[in-house]
Amino acid sequence: MAVNYKSKIKKAMQAVGTYKKEYDKAIEICSGMLCDYDEAEESGTEKFTVTDGGKKVKNPMYAIREKLRADILVYLRELGLTPAGLKKMQQQEETKENKSKLVEVLGELTNGKGK
Repeated sequence: MAVNYKSKIKKAMQAVGTYKKEYDKAIEICSGMLCDYDEAEESGTEKFTVTDGGKKVKNPMYAIREKLRADILVYLRELGLTPAGLKKMQQQEETKENKSKLVEVLGELTNGKGK
């Protein structure tokens, strides 16, 4: 079952107000990782460990899933799709707006308009 994660991520970002066209490549990468994660999930790895040459080792499929899970979380956070990521993006936007207002006021003062 192929899921169109690109459009789902984009819609989610639009819903929380973090979508920008500049993020499309990150969305594409995250979408690919989500598809890979689905594929790893479907592989049906029930065992946490496997036997390799007589000793127990971590099942490689679990290692893959753990890495994908961590990477996906990083991307979702950076795209503003986690509570912490959304808060960070909102704070950055507020800081940018405050700086813009300050630059505008300072510009008026230095141009003699603030008299």
